[in-house]
Parts: sequence; C-alpha cells; structure tokens
Amino acid sequence: MEIGGIIGVVIASLIVACAVIVGVFFLLGYVTFATFVRRRNNDNDLSKAPIFGALGPDFAKYREFVKEKAEEFEKVPFEWVSVQSKDGLKLSGRYYKQEGAPATVICMPGFGPSAYIDCGQFGNYWLGKGFNLLLVTNRARGESEGQYLGFGTLEAEDLKVWVAAVVAKNPEAKIFIHGCSAGATAAMLASAKDLPNNVKGIIEDSGYTRTWDVFVYQIKQVYKLAPFPILHIAELFTKKKAKYNFRASAVKAVAMSGVPILFIHGTKDKLAPTYMCNALHAACTAPKDILVVEGAGHMQSYMRATEAYEAKLDEFVEKNL
Repeated sequence: MEIGGIIGVVIASLIVACAVIVGVFFLLGYVTFATFVRRRNNDNDLSKAPIFGALGPDFAKYREFVKEKAEEFEKVPFEWVSVQSKDGLKLSGRYYKQEGAPATVICMPGFGPSAYIDCGQFGNYWLGKGFNLLLVTNRARGESEGQYLGFGTLEAEDLKVWVAAVVAKNPEAKIFIHGCSAGATAAMLASAKDLPNNVKGIIEDSGYTRTWDVFVYQIKQVYKLAPFPILHIAELFTKKKAKYNFRASAVKAVAMSGVPILFIHGTKDKLAPTYMCNALHAACTAPKDILVVEGAGHMQSYMRATEAYEAKLDEFVEKNL
C-alpha cells in the first residue's frame, strides 16, 4: 500500500475513533439527563425509597427508618390541596390542618420520593407543636404534574406559589419552610426572591451550593469519570427540554436573603458534602444557626440525632415565631 493510502486509512480510523468517543460521551450525557432530570414513576412506592445508595453510612438503617415513619404518617388524616405553577402545572400537596395553629410549616422534599416519604419523618414533630403542615409533592413527582425535575431551581418558583396560596387563605399566617436536599436548595433560592414577611424562617437540611457542584462531585467521586463533557451535554438537554441550567447558586441567594435560616448537615454526607453547608452558612447574611451532626449521611441527621435536631428546631422556631 502506498504512503498516501496508509495515511488515508489512519485518518479514517482516527475519524471513526473520534466519532465513537463523541457518541459515547453524548450517550452518557443523555443518560445523565434522562436518569436525573426526567420524571420518575412509582414515587409513592416505599420499596423504592430512598432511591440513592450514596447517602452515607447507615443507609440500610436509614431506609427502614424512612419507611417506618412514612407508613406511620400515612395514617394521619389530611386533605389534598393544589396550586398552579407559573408554567401551568398542577402541583399537589397533603395539608394537615389544626385549629388555632400558631404557624404553618411547608415541607419541601428532595430528589427522590414524594413528600410523605421524604418529609413524613418530621410530621409528628410539627403536628405535635400544633402547627399546620403542608407536605408539598414537587413537580414531576407523585401526584404533581410535570415531566422534568428542577433540582431546586424550578421548585424555588413553585415554593413561592405555595407560600402565596397560604397567605391568600390567611394574610396573617406565619410560615416556616422545612426543606430536604433539593427542597432545601429550593428554599434557599426562594429566600432571595421576595418572599413575604409571613415567612419567619427556613430549615434547610442537606442542601447544596449548586446542582452543578453536586453532579461534578458525584461524577468524580462515585462514577470515577471526568465531568467534561458528560455534564455539559446533560445540561444542554436540560436547557432544551426543561428550560433551566445547573448553575443557580444558593450561596448567592443566602447572601441576599433576609429570612432566618437554620442549616443542618451530616459530616458523612456523600451526596452533598459538608463543605457545601459550611460555604452556605458562611455566605448567609440573614440571622442564622447551624447544626452539624457527626457521622450522619445525606438527610440522616434526624435519625442519627433526633433529640439534638428537635432541640435545635425548638430553639429556632421560638426565636423567630
């Protein structure tokens, strides 16, 4: 074979190899988008909750703890309520009304299951204080409409709609927001977006700085891959289909917030590492407090240190009610 022919074969081989590599990265980016951003089914199936194994130590124990609390709280009477999001979705929630309640708590769940699974673990505590309780089912989850999750970015706008609905029913309502993981991030993002004075405080449990940061950490630490270009491709799909990106900064939001915030995090969180909580707490310019639970994984702080968690909630609520 002549030199020119050999060079042509080499070039063709390189082109094919590059095309294969690009195709693989494109596929991985799409799979990331499809797995984490698109709607998942069976959100109310306790056998599937929580869905992550990367939540830190005591995962099996935490899984059973969440299931037990959810099964217990599922028996508590409630009424379905709904609002319409700014982009026209019907969002559902479970409302637990108590006569003469001094405040209403809005619980925002995280990425995985529906609200009574994610937030039901706190239900009896809040009802025990005599508060009204609203367990929100996030968009693209459970009973709520939508095809794409917002990882806190879209849910921050939804939260504002829920707050407005509570205030519309009672202009004098006092509101606390208790968010978990993505729900905590939604609450922090919303805190910089003109929440009414009715909102007296935010409890953020296992929130994160940015969706981008969580994905980078997971891709590197769990999957042992380089974020580029997988995450960039996933973000392109998200921008196209779900109309948002992964860059909304909770750090910037809490730096502009006027709402008191209680930060709660575990030292063994493998989904949103503890440095994120420290950065958020440091940046927050509003009245703030923090509880870091030694040895707790993602959203495991209540299970691992129930008394300390409830004592910190008591202190925070009493100070800001």
